[in-house]
This record gives sequence, C-alpha cells and structure tokens, in this order.
Amino acid sequence: MKIVVATLDMCRDLAQVKRQVWETTYRGIYSDSKIDSFDIENEMQKFAVLAISADINLYGILVDGLVVGYMAWGKNPRYPESGTNEIVLLSILKDYQGKGIGRQVFEYAKGKLKEKGDHFTLYCNKYNLPAQNFYERMGCEVQTIDSDNPDKSIPQIKPKWGGRKKVPEWKIGTRSCTNVLREVPIFHSIKNIINP
Repeated sequence: MKIVVATLDMCRDLAQVKRQVWETTYRGIYSDSKIDSFDIENEMQKFAVLAISADINLYGILVDGLVVGYMAWGKNPRYPESGTNEIVLLSILKDYQGKGIGRQVFEYAKGKLKEKGDHFTLYCNKYNLPAQNFYERMGCEVQTIDSDNPDKSIPQIKPKWGGRKKVPEWKIGTRSCTNVLREVPIFHSIKNIINP
C-alpha cells in the first residue's frame, strides 16, 4: 500500500473510486436518484480543486499501482475561520476494507495533523455505521450529532481525535445532545464520557 500526493492526472481515478464507494457504502442511505445521478466529470473537478488547494492535502491510496481510495486533510473547509484541522475525506473501496489500509491511512493523517495541534475533527455520515465504528476504533469520540433529515446524505456525526474530552451542552431539536448520544448504539465508549 502506498499513500501518494494526488495529482490532477489522478482525479478521474479518484472520482471513479468515489462512485464505487457511493454504490457499495451509501446505496440504501442516499437516495437512489442521488447515487444514479453521480457525475464523474463534476467529481473530477471537485478533486482537482482539492489537489491544487493550499489548505487541503489530497492523497491517493494505491495497492499494486491501482487507486483503491483517497484521503484529504487540512484546514476545516466547512468552518475555515475556526482554525481547526480536519480529515476531510477518507474512503477505501469495499474490497480493500478490513485489511488494515484504513488504519494505516488514518495513522498517516493523524501524524500529519498532530504536527498542527493536539486534536482534529472529521465528519461522518450519521447512517454509515461501519465508518463510525472505524473512527471509534481509531480513538475518536463523538462531539456532535446532527438531527435526522429526510435526505439521509445530510446528517453527520462529528468525531474528534485528541484534546480534552467534553460533552456538548447545546441542544439538538428538542432533546439535548447528551440524550441523543445515549440513544446512538454505535459509539460504545460514549459511556465513558456520559453518565447515564
């Protein structure tokens, strides 16, 4: 497995990997129309923007010369004024999951991000339970959980790695974030942070 800086020449391969990831990971979460209307050319352009960004570091993940995933880290693109760092993307083709590749890539990004501070964040689809379990195994802890939305591609969970443990105190809808976290079956270690 190799982690290489993504070039503009790799953008088509990255977009094709993303298409396959959407099919195998998000079919049943995202609407069929969203997945079926996936636009390779548009996604290539998005990867190209990341590849030339001064604030984001985009990498291709190769096995035997084949692009099997991608990862990006850098300044938080959702809230650049926050000054926080984030793993922006991390996706591996299903056939290459469970082989330690994701762990190696996460550890690589973690090493780079630790040079910038003692913690970093990421976002994960609320309904992508395998990814949430992966981030828990990597030592991340839930910071926020979005409310449900009819478009299941929108709600996110925001895990954080490092820094101080804290329970968010703001409200999500009519229930406190603490109550929402108690109801989420995935992050089993959440009991270490929240007293039931």
